[in-house]
Amino acid sequence: MRTPFWLIFTVIALLVAACGPTDEDNNTGGVYCERDLDCGDTTIYYCDKVNNECRVKAGIDLDAVANDNGSPFPDDDQSGAETVVQPDGEIDPQQDIDYAGLDCAPGSTEKCTYTGPAGTEDIGACKAPVRLCKSDGTWGNCNGEVRPIYEVCNDGVDQDCNGTVDDGTDLDGDSFTYCDTPPDCCEDTDHCPDPAAVHPGADEVPNGIDDNCDGNIDEGVYDCDTGLNLGTKDPFDYARAIGLCNGVVQADILLPSAQPGCNINSNSLLGGLGAVIVPKQGGSMLALSSGQAMNPPSNTSFNQNTSSAAPGDWYGANGNKYPSSPSCPGTTGTSGNANDGVMVQFRVQVPPSANSFSFNIYFLSIEYPSYICSAYNDFFVALLDSGYNTSPGADPTLLNPADKNLAIDDMKNPVGVNIAPNGLFKQCTNVSGSGWAVTSCVGTNELVGTGFESHGATSWLVTRGNVVPGEIITLRFAIWDLGDHILDSMVLIDNFQWQSQNFKPGTGES
Repeated sequence: MRTPFWLIFTVIALLVAACGPTDEDNNTGGVYCERDLDCGDTTIYYCDKVNNECRVKAGIDLDAVANDNGSPFPDDDQSGAETVVQPDGEIDPQQDIDYAGLDCAPGSTEKCTYTGPAGTEDIGACKAPVRLCKSDGTWGNCNGEVRPIYEVCNDGVDQDCNGTVDDGTDLDGDSFTYCDTPPDCCEDTDHCPDPAAVHPGADEVPNGIDDNCDGNIDEGVYDCDTGLNLGTKDPFDYARAIGLCNGVVQADILLPSAQPGCNINSNSLLGGLGAVIVPKQGGSMLALSSGQAMNPPSNTSFNQNTSSAAPGDWYGANGNKYPSSPSCPGTTGTSGNANDGVMVQFRVQVPPSANSFSFNIYFLSIEYPSYICSAYNDFFVALLDSGYNTSPGADPTLLNPADKNLAIDDMKNPVGVNIAPNGLFKQCTNVSGSGWAVTSCVGTNELVGTGFESHGATSWLVTRGNVVPGEIITLRFAIWDLGDHILDSMVLIDNFQWQSQNFKPGTGES
């Protein structure tokens, strides 16, 4: 008896269905699938989820695989495609391609190596990247990695991947974060030089930074001259008057040679000078003079009857002579006696978050204008001993002067009357001489009542120097008459401030 055709077809269909993929979309566009189980034997087939079609797994050669009745699958045709009988009885030679030898099964995915910090993978938002096998059987790029970032406050997501939501990120290790109440206002060096020292409750230090994160900068650290006795001769009071409120470990009043013996009239605190000039900060300022440090001096040609050597390290660094002023022709003012001099010296510990400092000076001289570019050039120096120049990472463009003197302008003119032709004298009348000219004067209104009315002064200037956080520096301020005991000069010093960043050292307009 002949077997009915419909029975043969049914048996064939069942055999193919037992080991091959199933057609769930009525053979429109291939064997449709949404998961590997839709494709039948998952040791041979997988679901290409890119195209929703059943495929043969990479490394499987259908020619070598027997079906359920022991017969091998049909041979590959010339295109490399497998000729497969679909469950509905149709022949689809292009449907199931033999992927043996390819890198991967198209549409499959694989996790890539996580490059974030150890212990953060699959914590919070952090996850490894994934790569997708492309239709040609090669891997695509690894994409989608999420590594720890700053925690965003109050969004319910653990962005820093530490296992706690909305706790902030303590990047500086000071146990405070910007999500705290009150928040840590500095977590990295983009916002302050020493983040671990800046947090709620920290000590406020004079550095131009809100150290305790209360919204105020340097509150209470520059007002230490409140109530100082202007008649004091205590050098520690002198430090307080200019704004050095903390960290001063030694203070002295000396001759420029660092020996005792200066004239009592050479130094004092002033609450103002004349009718216009007042302290830049607080209620007092330090005055040093080669004559009388008074408001006003009763005699601007006062002989203190003292002489000494200039500061030895500075003098030696300049070839054992006084440095000349490039604004003057020749080499005038390079020799002579240092008379009627005084030096105030402070040893100070630098705050841990400070990288530089600044202070203001106001220089006045009876030598203006008669002795510009002459041998009589009264000197003021501000000498800094610091390890900055040899410290790791020191900016070679911001090194302190080799001779330690910060009281020089951008042309290396030392502060004195010979600095006038380079433009830093403002309170004066313009004059000219042989090879030089002063064109920067704006008037003399600030000199009213000072004793220097018909002469000249700079107005307030700013002086800067660079330091190493935490080191102990030595600052020396000294003034003297060069070659004479008359024609006095005075310098006012005030408004010392620590700064968090480095600046070009020297003296210029404030």
